[in-house]
Amino acid sequence: MRRLSRLPAALPLCALLACAQPPDDADRACADILTGEYAINQGAVRTVDESVTSIAIVADTSGSMSGRKNAQLREALGMMVDHLDTYRAQGRAIEAGLYGFTASGAAARTLVPFGAFSADRFRDEIGSLPADGGTPLGRAIAYAERELDEHATGRRSLLLLTDGRNERGRNPVDVFGCVVEANRERADAPTQLYVIAFETDVDYFSGLMDHGAYVRDASGALELQETLLGNIRMILEAPYGASSRNR
Repeated sequence: MRRLSRLPAALPLCALLACAQPPDDADRACADILTGEYAINQGAVRTVDESVTSIAIVADTSGSMSGRKNAQLREALGMMVDHLDTYRAQGRAIEAGLYGFTASGAAARTLVPFGAFSADRFRDEIGSLPADGGTPLGRAIAYAERELDEHATGRRSLLLLTDGRNERGRNPVDVFGCVVEANRERADAPTQLYVIAFETDVDYFSGLMDHGAYVRDASGALELQETLLGNIRMILEAPYGASSRNR
């Protein structure tokens, strides 16, 4: 199992001389990205209830996850549900939604609507988790962020489990980078991104780390279970505002 890490880069000379790209150009780039199916809710900033944990879980339901991988994913998600339900029974306030990809693989879709965590609703959907279509990772990140914007009341986390690269639409690095910037500019609650690269090249997701994502890989059923449960524990136990970025 690997955990990506990166040493801080030296400050470029251009930055010291104030010759970097003008901020308004970067703002315009993100304004172009966060439109249409990539739009997020940039309305009123919500007050965060630090006693509530809000999790948007995106499970890869593309064709490459069929067969053995799909069975292993469903088993790991079932263990995650048991774990969340234990915390809920102990009095933890948890909000969650489960998301996948459309059959065409061109967009994301809701599997379990975001709301107060219900183990039964999650188990019902996980039992018939599909595996077909492509892998629209950028669109899925924007979709899940929009769900958090519209419904979450607590500390926001986005957990992405995937076995492949983005096949449809914008690069997930560009999308999540603009999500981070939009939240920062509006002084809105940040969204912490967790990525589990399941039997795929973890280095493909290294660009997300530049925007604070926590990236792990997993190979086989046992590592997938351990990594997923480890991420859930971090989400539930981390103090508000603490970054889970690898160092």
